[in-house]
Order: sequence, then C-alpha cells, then structure tokens
Amino acid sequence: MLAIVNAPNLLSLQQDDFCAVIARAVQAATTRSRELGEHS
Repeated sequence: MLAIVNAPNLLSLQQDDFCAVIARAVQAATTRSRELGEHS
C-alpha cells in the first residue's frame, strides 16, 4: 500500500535506495505479520 502511495518519491531515489526501502518494507511487514500470528 505505502509503496504504491509513495511510488513517485521512490522512483526519484537511486536504485540502491529503492531496494533498501523495499527491503525495509518487506521486513517490517514480515515482522508485523509474525507478531500478529503469535498473538492470535
């Protein structure tokens, strides 16, 4: 969701920065879903 909203900003970043942003987003989403799975 955030990646789509921030697409114009992400496209202006360098490729390395873009990959880092995606990696952080994926890691955050994975951590979030893992925490939700443990609590449920």
